[in-house]
Amino acid sequence: MRATLAQTARLAVRWACATCLLLSAITAPAAADYAAGLNAFNRKDYPKAFAEWIDPAKGGEAAAQHGIGMLYEMGAGVPYADPKAAADWYQKAADQQYAPAINNLARLYADGRGVAADPAKAIDLWSRAAAAGNNTARFNLGVQYANGSGVKKDEAKAAEYLEQAAEGGLAEAQ
Repeated sequence: MRATLAQTARLAVRWACATCLLLSAITAPAAADYAAGLNAFNRKDYPKAFAEWIDPAKGGEAAAQHGIGMLYEMGAGVPYADPKAAADWYQKAADQQYAPAINNLARLYADGRGVAADPAKAIDLWSRAAAAGNNTARFNLGVQYANGSGVKKDEAKAAEYLEQAAEGGLAEAQ
């Protein structure tokens, strides 16, 4: 028996709907895992945060990679602080243009923790994160320009970045 064009079209639509449902079922747990990890992190239940974030991070989720980086940097929920592992996880998220990770990676380059100290790279990374709207990066750039750290001292630029961070709601910049 030959299928009609209408039957074939209905079958294709059903298959497409089933595929969409399957994909949403696969991706929904990743989002739920990140939210559960963030909730645990905010409660200072760092082992739970690690457990929730590690699989999505390994799967390429930038926010979870950033979270794992923070845990390694802090030495929370992991056996010990490991700035090198933190830098590696931040880099994975930064490669996806995740601004909070770019900001944190810049700090590691500025301090020479987990990576070789490279003030110029730190400034470049903070500039990228600031351009992406990250207020903490704007604050950090403002401080660098105010102190002349890694850049020529420029009080006007410092004030501009600090004002942007303050207007963005960052209390430290106010």
